[in-house]
Amino acid sequence: MSARDHFRVGALAAAALLSCTSTWALRGGDQPLPDFDAAGGLTFAQAPPAPSPARDAAVTLLESARGIRLEIVYNAVSGAPRSVTSSRPLSLPAAGNPEAIARSFLLTHRAIWSLGSDEVGSLRTSAVYTDRHNGVSHVYFTQVAHGLPVFMGTVGVHLNGRNQVIGVGGDLVPGIRPPTEALFSAAGALGAAADSIGAPHPIGQSGIEGPRGDQAPPRCGRRLPAIVLSVLLLHLLARPFSAPLPFQTGDGSKAVPRQPS
Repeated sequence: MSARDHFRVGALAAAALLSCTSTWALRGGDQPLPDFDAAGGLTFAQAPPAPSPARDAAVTLLESARGIRLEIVYNAVSGAPRSVTSSRPLSLPAAGNPEAIARSFLLTHRAIWSLGSDEVGSLRTSAVYTDRHNGVSHVYFTQVAHGLPVFMGTVGVHLNGRNQVIGVGGDLVPGIRPPTEALFSAAGALGAAADSIGAPHPIGQSGIEGPRGDQAPPRCGRRLPAIVLSVLLLHLLARPFSAPLPFQTGDGSKAVPRQPS
């Protein structure tokens, strides 16, 4: 094999290596990754995303009972209020435990969040504390559905020093259905999540099943670049150049260096 043939083989192998590693190492870098941050990715609205006569009636009832105007910011994804406030307290002064008062307020006005009594009853208390400088108490609940905590399902009820509710903020998801048969195995869900953001994952290797139970094909960038590089190096080491490459001289003609005797 001539030196030019060696050069062509090396160029082809390098091109194959670069084309394969570009899909492996740079995957996901050619376009922005999707935003999965629930805190920064959610959108909010001043009006409810969908009409609800029951919620509208509950809002009107609370406003009439307290003589206030509610300021509500809705979660545009779940459709439930994310913030309920007003210029004046939302409830009358009360004596007792701030946690019990907060839960009672959510139960009484649960229709504002489109929740059922069982959904309010299943709220799990996660934190209760009172600020020393102003006497405001904060009660936080975690939403639990069918024995499982709801991701980002946390709501805080805030009370002044007279145990009057002054605001409710957080995300509650109404109407969560009980879990059904899983569409993905644990490994399949991991693979689907990794694929959606262009991250490497072990799907299709070591007998791990893909999303539908089949074996996902190994990716090009897993082993092929190393194989191509190894073949190229072995080829160059096993078959040294039989003829030197010509070079350009100063006068424009080509010359070939003499072989050592």
